Amino acid sequence: MATGHVRKRGKKWAYVQYVTDPATGEGKYRWKSGFATKSDAQRALREAITATEQGTFIEPSKMSYADYVERLWLPQLDDQLESSTIESYERNMRVHILPRIGGIKLQQLGPIHLNDLYRDLQKQQIGVDDSSNRRHDPKIYPRIAYLRSQGVSYTAIANKIAEEFPDDKPLSKDAVAAIVRRSKNASKNQGNLAVRTVRYIHTIISRSLKDAVKLGLVNDNVARNATPPRKPKAKTERPMWTAEQTRTFLEWARSTDHRHWVAWAFIATSGDRRGANLGIRWQDIDFEQGTAALIWTVTCVNHQLVVKPYGKTGENHAIILDQGTLAILKTWRSIQNQERLAAGTSHECASPEPGCDLAGYHVRDLVFAQPNGDYLHPERFSREFKRAQVRYNRDHPAEPLPTISLHALRHGWATVALEAGVPMKVVQDRLNHASERITADIYTHVRAPLQSDAAERVAGLILPH
Repeated sequence: MATGHVRKRGKKWAYVQYVTDPATGEGKYRWKSGFATKSDAQRALREAITATEQGTFIEPSKMSYADYVERLWLPQLDDQLESSTIESYERNMRVHILPRIGGIKLQQLGPIHLNDLYRDLQKQQIGVDDSSNRRHDPKIYPRIAYLRSQGVSYTAIANKIAEEFPDDKPLSKDAVAAIVRRSKNASKNQGNLAVRTVRYIHTIISRSLKDAVKLGLVNDNVARNATPPRKPKAKTERPMWTAEQTRTFLEWARSTDHRHWVAWAFIATSGDRRGANLGIRWQDIDFEQGTAALIWTVTCVNHQLVVKPYGKTGENHAIILDQGTLAILKTWRSIQNQERLAAGTSHECASPEPGCDLAGYHVRDLVFAQPNGDYLHPERFSREFKRAQVRYNRDHPAEPLPTISLHALRHGWATVALEAGVPMKVVQDRLNHASERITADIYTHVRAPLQSDAAERVAGLILPH
């Protein structure tokens, strides 16, 4: 049984928790101070009481960073972040962070540990055994890879894994060697972690420690005093198609009757994201007004399809469509109706939730869907775009196109729009960026030449000849 209260101590707040040992009936007080506000202390007290009642409470002085991340921090993110972001945090923690610093006591973790981590990550990319036939805890594989990178023998690794994962099946030194060998084969062509990735890892750690301060587990966010790698000075230009190259590819895709050519054309002319493209429904398109309402987004979390409201805030976003795109969509709708009739049995799917094991046509009203009417998987949709580029270049060896990502079609729309003189504010609204500054920062490669041209034209009118 656990109870408690909060009180002010000087300028800070503290909580007092009274805990009774159910076996002996003896009780004791737990104090934790240093909270900036009363609400912070109350929240930390609730967390401590819940953990005590569930048997998961660990004395802060004994809690490792891994204990904090896995038991407290990651579970409480469900109500704060997108599921895809949580999955990214969990993956980076499991693969890159916890195998290296997870065993350090939370209250002993310091900037020097983080700086060593960042240097280690930049030196090499630890391969992870991604075999689909995994038989052990997923945390074991990156731990083995890290220990081996430090020169630990196979026998010593097997013994250490047995100590750290007592509930898992014991590993022999030969099994460890096999895991390391598969890991090396999987990562043979991989290089060091990019600076951007290491900085992202720093952001994850910093957020976790900021929350630890709010919970009263540590007094300071030591990540603020760590030194992540600097951003590279020069941005690497990503390949992008010109308007003519995009048109050439789409004409080829249409001539080959590629199923996705209309979807690619829609991204290229609307500038929308892949997820919104796959979530748009016929009822969201107003052919009379020439508009499309972006309401749903189709994405992936751990390779599983997830449908959620559009945007970070869940607010709809309306865009205006050109007459050419509307005409293509009308033709595509008639083709879809033919597919539905050919499928025979139809199943009305009123809910946007994915997943249906019934045979026949799934009536979801999707503009871009599988032949059976169900959702397209975003990752497979992107892979098919890459495959189509390979086929195009194979058909046109004399004039191949640069290989681009599907997202580059969205960037292509913005680039062409800015080069055509469309105001930055209009492009920002179309792309649904939070501010013009974001749009301007992304498209500096377009903004600089436009400003140069504007400077020449204005100076030509002002300066004496």
